[in-house]
Amino acid sequence: MMTSTTINSISVKPRWAVRVALGGSTLGGNTTITSGTLGVQQSSLTPQEITYLTSHGWTVGTGVNTGLLTAPASILGTVTTATYDNLHDSQSVPFGATIPGTSAVAAIPNQGGVTVAVGGNVTGSQLAVNGNSSSAAVTGNSAANSASVTGNAIASGGATTASAGSLTGGATGAQADHTVSNVQQVTGGAALSTSVYGTYAIDAAAGAAISGSTLSVSDNSRQQPAVANTATNSLSLTGTNVSSTSALSSAQSGNAAVSAASDLELYAPGAVSASSVDLSRNKNVSLGVINDASNSLSVTASNVTPVGAAINAQLTAGTATGDHVLNNAQTATTSVNSAATTRLYNQDQTASATTGLANSTATISGNSTTAEASANRADNSVALNGAAVLGANAGLNNTQSSSAAVTANASTSATFTLEGTSPATAAALNSGITIDGNSTAALARGNAASNALNVSAGSGYAAASPVAGSSAGGATQATAALLNTQGNSGNVSASASGTYQVALNGVTAGTAPGITNGTAALTGNTVAAQAYGNTATNAVTVAATAANRPTVAVGNYQTNSGAITATATAVNYGVGITGATTGSTLRAAGNQVTATAVGNSAVSTIASAR
Repeated sequence: MMTSTTINSISVKPRWAVRVALGGSTLGGNTTITSGTLGVQQSSLTPQEITYLTSHGWTVGTGVNTGLLTAPASILGTVTTATYDNLHDSQSVPFGATIPGTSAVAAIPNQGGVTVAVGGNVTGSQLAVNGNSSSAAVTGNSAANSASVTGNAIASGGATTASAGSLTGGATGAQADHTVSNVQQVTGGAALSTSVYGTYAIDAAAGAAISGSTLSVSDNSRQQPAVANTATNSLSLTGTNVSSTSALSSAQSGNAAVSAASDLELYAPGAVSASSVDLSRNKNVSLGVINDASNSLSVTASNVTPVGAAINAQLTAGTATGDHVLNNAQTATTSVNSAATTRLYNQDQTASATTGLANSTATISGNSTTAEASANRADNSVALNGAAVLGANAGLNNTQSSSAAVTANASTSATFTLEGTSPATAAALNSGITIDGNSTAALARGNAASNALNVSAGSGYAAASPVAGSSAGGATQATAALLNTQGNSGNVSASASGTYQVALNGVTAGTAPGITNGTAALTGNTVAAQAYGNTATNAVTVAATAANRPTVAVGNYQTNSGAITATATAVNYGVGITGATTGSTLRAAGNQVTATAVGNSAVSTIASAR
């Protein structure tokens, strides 16, 4: 982008229009000016205009020309003869000039955020960049659907059986006395992408002496969600006697590429005296998801009875039928990427010589960098509670399919580096340096689900249907039935890297001490990469009563054909000292590196609540 400022109609006043006899050569109706001097009053110009004119042939007048800008009249070049005659007769003549603009400069990464600038010495003060947060989000579709029914007797309107399936492809969605249906689609086109760079810092001028002070860059957060479809759906029935049906259905489909990236930088001076420096509990989160759903169905009453005969909830992939049922269906294609990068350091780490960390503490603790990329993820729950008698059935059905390429990358660099000064100034003197409890995590998943079905009765259950269980074809039926079906064919990759280091260096081949009477500890830091094709937790909890028992069945079917890769590379934990180490403790312990790659993972439980 170019900008310009125009100097409009700068008048040459009669008394200073021509300082030296004007001369020129006339041809036809035009005259080329060859001699003479022009003058313009400075008070009629802006500072910007004066700057431009003085850099293009005009000079600041002195003596009799004080208050003027003057220039050779020949800079006007060829003018009309009428204009030349007016100048020759010392009349005022307007003219214009355009100041060229400066090309715009692209944004520089990590220039946003919050920074405290320290221009000189600081004593007995508190400097803090704490508790700031920023977020940039891109969303294709977002929905919050909720229905709540409350009454004494909630009777059926005629729907003896509830069903829940997809609304896509001509299907009917949720069908019951009380329903919530959600359908969302993102169908290609432009990618959904967000990326943000930022800095939280205390920035001190070179040579600024800081003593007896507290410096903190802590409790700041950054979140970067990019989601194609997201929905929160809920349906609840609350009464004394419930004899009606309910169904919740959610269907999501995404085939647009999704990407999120977050880059965060945090720093403060390290060469301080009788002070504390703290860079702690900062969070950097990047999240990329194609389909994301949270579904909740709740029925609470003294007595919950079925509208028709007491039968099982019937579940197949994509469809649920029964008294109270929930069905979630998600399909993802294309790709989803998420990247998070964090750098924490002392600002003066590249200085060739410093006064060192003296009688002070420096802490980099509890910071987290997280990158998550998931094609489909869902949190589904059904709760059926009869405080007295429970005769109705309940079903929860989750179906997910992904062919999307999924990639998550997380990286952290947390370092404290100082140089001493010859001949005897230590990099650290009577001081403690701690880098502890920081985490770097990359999580990539094709399909992820948390499914929970809770059924409880106070005095007892109705007599159960005699048939319950799951078949190899994926059908599941019971009084309390849960079915999870997941298929992933896309490649899933997670990578994490981390550098956690303390470096205290004497100068001139170690003639200055590295550390004297101090501690340097590097403990409890983690770098983890996790990749899953399919992952699920399926839990059914049933309260035990004296009268009857409900039947319970959990079905879990997962298939994966994609390449699942997790890598944790370029990980460095260490304390390095150049120069003497005197009366000091150096410690590196409890740091971890993990990489986990799993095609199919499921934990299914049936428990009795007491």
